[in-house]
Amino acid sequence: MDALTKGLEIVLCLPVWLSSMVLCVGAAVEKEVAHMNRERFKEEKMRAPFQILAIPYTIMDGSLHYCLFHRADSDQWQFIAGGGEDDETPVEAAKREILEESGATADNLIELKSICYIPADIFPKRHLYHWTADTYVVPEYSFAFDCKEEINLSHEHTAYVWLTFEGARSKLKWDSNKTALYELNCRLEAELGAEQEFPEALGI
Repeated sequence: MDALTKGLEIVLCLPVWLSSMVLCVGAAVEKEVAHMNRERFKEEKMRAPFQILAIPYTIMDGSLHYCLFHRADSDQWQFIAGGGEDDETPVEAAKREILEESGATADNLIELKSICYIPADIFPKRHLYHWTADTYVVPEYSFAFDCKEEINLSHEHTAYVWLTFEGARSKLKWDSNKTALYELNCRLEAELGAEQEFPEALGI
Protein backbone atom coordinates (compact mmCIF):
# COMPACT_ATOMS: atom_id res chain seq x y z
CA MET A 1 0.00 0.00 0.00
CA ASP A 2 1.50 3.31 -1.09
CA ALA A 3 1.49 6.43 1.08
CA LEU A 4 -1.33 8.07 -0.89
CA THR A 5 -3.70 5.10 -0.44
CA LYS A 6 -2.87 4.85 3.28
CA GLY A 7 -3.52 8.56 3.72
CA LEU A 8 -6.88 8.30 2.00
CA GLU A 9 -7.86 5.37 4.27
CA ILE A 10 -7.02 7.41 7.38
CA VAL A 11 -9.04 10.37 6.12
CA LEU A 12 -12.03 8.14 5.37
CA CYS A 13 -11.88 6.46 8.80
CA LEU A 14 -11.44 9.70 10.74
CA PRO A 15 -15.16 10.77 10.77
CA VAL A 16 -16.18 7.30 12.00
CA TRP A 17 -13.57 7.43 14.77
CA LEU A 18 -14.64 10.95 15.82
CA SER A 19 -18.30 9.95 15.87
CA SER A 20 -17.52 6.96 18.08
CA MET A 21 -15.52 9.16 20.44
CA VAL A 22 -18.34 11.71 20.68
CA LEU A 23 -20.83 8.95 21.44
CA CYS A 24 -18.56 7.48 24.13
CA VAL A 25 -17.97 10.88 25.76
CA GLY A 26 -21.67 11.71 25.59
CA ALA A 27 -22.62 8.42 27.23
CA ALA A 28 -20.03 8.96 29.96
CA VAL A 29 -21.32 12.48 30.68
CA GLU A 30 -24.92 11.28 30.73
CA LYS A 31 -24.00 8.51 33.14
CA GLU A 32 -22.20 10.93 35.45
CA VAL A 33 -25.11 13.39 35.45
CA ALA A 34 -27.53 10.59 36.31
CA HIS A 35 -25.27 9.52 39.16
CA MET A 36 -25.07 13.08 40.51
CA ASN A 37 -28.83 13.43 40.34
CA ARG A 38 -29.30 10.18 42.25
CA GLU A 39 -26.87 11.30 44.95
CA ARG A 40 -28.56 14.70 45.21
CA PHE A 41 -31.94 13.00 45.44
CA LYS A 42 -30.66 10.85 48.32
CA GLU A 43 -29.38 13.92 50.20
CA GLU A 44 -32.57 15.94 49.69
CA LYS A 45 -34.93 15.70 52.62
CA MET A 46 -38.18 13.95 51.87
CA ARG A 47 -41.20 16.21 52.21
CA ALA A 48 -43.90 14.89 54.51
CA PRO A 49 -47.51 15.04 53.26
CA PHE A 50 -48.63 17.90 55.51
CA GLN A 51 -48.24 21.65 55.87
CA ILE A 52 -47.94 23.86 58.94
CA LEU A 53 -49.05 27.42 59.55
CA ALA A 54 -47.58 29.42 62.44
CA ILE A 55 -48.77 32.80 63.72
CA PRO A 56 -46.41 35.02 65.75
CA TYR A 57 -48.25 37.30 68.19
CA THR A 58 -47.34 39.85 70.84
CA ILE A 59 -48.89 42.65 72.87
CA MET A 60 -48.04 46.20 71.80
CA ASP A 61 -49.42 49.28 73.53
CA GLY A 62 -51.87 47.09 75.41
CA SER A 63 -53.36 45.39 72.34
CA LEU A 64 -52.75 42.15 70.49
CA HIS A 65 -50.65 42.31 67.33
CA TYR A 66 -49.86 39.62 64.77
CA CYS A 67 -46.85 39.36 62.47
CA LEU A 68 -47.39 38.98 58.72
CA PHE A 69 -44.72 38.17 56.15
CA HIS A 70 -44.49 39.33 52.53
CA ARG A 71 -43.42 36.56 50.19
CA ALA A 72 -40.37 37.07 48.00
CA ASP A 73 -41.83 35.17 45.04
CA SER A 74 -45.27 36.79 44.93
CA ASP A 75 -47.06 39.91 46.09
CA GLN A 76 -48.93 38.48 49.05
CA TRP A 77 -48.92 38.56 52.84
CA GLN A 78 -49.21 35.45 54.97
CA PHE A 79 -48.08 33.83 58.19
CA ILE A 80 -45.16 31.43 58.53
CA ALA A 81 -45.85 28.33 56.43
CA GLY A 82 -44.03 25.26 55.19
CA GLY A 83 -44.00 21.49 54.89
CA GLY A 84 -42.78 18.75 57.18
CA GLU A 85 -39.54 16.95 56.41
CA ASP A 86 -38.81 13.22 56.66
CA ASP A 87 -40.43 11.82 59.83
CA GLU A 88 -41.07 15.17 61.56
CA THR A 89 -44.27 15.63 63.54
CA PRO A 90 -46.33 18.76 62.81
CA VAL A 91 -45.08 20.33 66.06
CA GLU A 92 -41.45 19.66 65.15
CA ALA A 93 -41.99 21.02 61.65
CA ALA A 94 -43.65 24.15 63.03
CA LYS A 95 -40.74 24.88 65.38
CA ARG A 96 -38.22 24.41 62.57
CA GLU A 97 -40.15 26.58 60.10
CA ILE A 98 -40.56 29.31 62.71
CA LEU A 99 -36.81 29.37 63.34
CA GLU A 100 -35.97 29.29 59.63
CA GLU A 101 -38.42 31.99 58.53
CA SER A 102 -38.38 34.35 61.51
CA GLY A 103 -35.26 33.53 63.51
CA ALA A 104 -37.44 33.10 66.61
CA THR A 105 -37.47 30.15 68.99
CA ALA A 106 -40.96 28.87 69.81
CA ASP A 107 -40.76 26.61 72.84
CA ASN A 108 -44.41 26.98 73.87
CA LEU A 109 -46.55 26.46 70.80
CA ILE A 110 -50.29 26.90 70.87
CA GLU A 111 -51.93 24.19 68.80
CA LEU A 112 -54.99 25.65 67.12
CA LYS A 113 -58.04 23.70 66.04
CA SER A 114 -58.14 25.40 62.66
CA ILE A 115 -57.16 23.06 59.84
CA CYS A 116 -57.53 23.15 56.09
CA TYR A 117 -56.63 20.85 53.20
CA ILE A 118 -54.47 21.74 50.22
CA PRO A 119 -54.54 20.02 46.79
CA ALA A 120 -51.49 17.78 46.46
CA ASP A 121 -50.95 18.71 42.83
CA ILE A 122 -49.67 22.19 43.73
CA PHE A 123 -46.46 20.62 45.08
CA PRO A 124 -43.45 19.71 42.87
CA LYS A 125 -43.67 16.20 41.43
CA ARG A 126 -40.47 15.16 43.18
CA HIS A 127 -42.42 15.33 46.45
CA LEU A 128 -45.43 13.43 45.12
CA TYR A 129 -43.14 10.52 44.22
CA HIS A 130 -42.78 9.67 47.93
CA TRP A 131 -46.47 9.93 48.77
CA THR A 132 -49.09 7.25 48.33
CA ALA A 133 -51.07 7.30 45.10
CA ASP A 134 -54.28 8.30 46.90
CA THR A 135 -52.76 11.46 48.45
CA TYR A 136 -55.01 13.98 46.76
CA VAL A 137 -54.97 16.60 49.52
CA VAL A 138 -52.64 17.31 52.45
CA PRO A 139 -53.64 18.84 55.79
CA GLU A 140 -52.36 22.20 57.01
CA TYR A 141 -52.04 22.33 60.81
CA SER A 142 -52.16 25.70 62.55
CA PHE A 143 -50.04 26.93 65.45
CA ALA A 144 -49.28 30.18 67.25
CA PHE A 145 -46.55 31.44 69.55
CA ASP A 146 -45.81 34.44 71.72
CA CYS A 147 -42.93 36.08 69.85
CA LYS A 148 -40.53 37.88 72.17
CA GLU A 149 -37.57 38.06 69.77
CA GLU A 150 -36.68 40.40 66.94
CA ILE A 151 -37.81 39.03 63.57
CA ASN A 152 -34.95 37.96 61.30
CA LEU A 153 -36.26 37.41 57.78
CA SER A 154 -35.19 34.50 55.59
CA HIS A 155 -34.76 34.61 51.81
CA GLU A 156 -38.40 33.53 51.45
CA HIS A 157 -39.72 36.93 52.54
CA THR A 158 -38.95 40.56 51.80
CA ALA A 159 -40.70 42.29 54.70
CA TYR A 160 -42.75 41.78 57.83
CA VAL A 161 -45.28 43.89 59.69
CA TRP A 162 -47.04 43.77 63.07
CA LEU A 163 -50.76 44.50 62.81
CA THR A 164 -53.88 44.36 64.95
CA PHE A 165 -56.48 41.68 64.27
CA GLU A 166 -58.48 43.91 61.93
CA GLY A 167 -55.40 45.08 60.05
CA ALA A 168 -53.98 41.58 59.71
CA ARG A 169 -57.25 40.08 58.53
CA SER A 170 -57.66 42.67 55.78
CA LYS A 171 -54.07 42.20 54.56
CA LEU A 172 -53.95 38.39 54.48
CA LYS A 173 -54.54 36.62 51.15
CA TRP A 174 -55.51 33.08 52.14
CA ASP A 175 -58.74 32.11 53.90
CA SER A 176 -56.90 29.44 55.91
CA ASN A 177 -54.70 32.17 57.41
CA LYS A 178 -57.74 34.31 58.20
CA THR A 179 -59.56 31.44 59.88
CA ALA A 180 -56.58 30.51 62.06
CA LEU A 181 -56.11 34.19 62.95
CA TYR A 182 -59.75 34.47 63.98
CA GLU A 183 -59.50 31.43 66.25
CA LEU A 184 -56.26 32.66 67.82
CA ASN A 185 -57.61 36.17 68.40
CA CYS A 186 -60.74 34.79 70.08
CA ARG A 187 -58.68 32.54 72.35
CA LEU A 188 -56.21 35.25 73.33
CA GLU A 189 -58.90 37.85 73.97
CA ALA A 190 -60.76 35.35 76.16
CA GLU A 191 -57.58 34.67 78.15
CA LEU A 192 -56.80 38.36 78.53
CA GLY A 193 -60.39 39.03 79.61
CA ALA A 194 -60.16 36.31 82.24
CA GLU A 195 -56.90 37.74 83.55
CA GLN A 196 -58.44 41.17 83.93
CA GLU A 197 -61.64 39.88 85.52
CA PHE A 198 -60.16 37.28 87.87
CA PRO A 199 -56.50 38.21 88.49
CA GLU A 200 -56.30 36.58 91.93
CA ALA A 201 -57.67 33.25 90.71
CA LEU A 202 -54.99 33.19 88.02
CA GLY A 203 -52.22 34.03 90.46
CA ILE A 204 -51.63 37.51 89.05
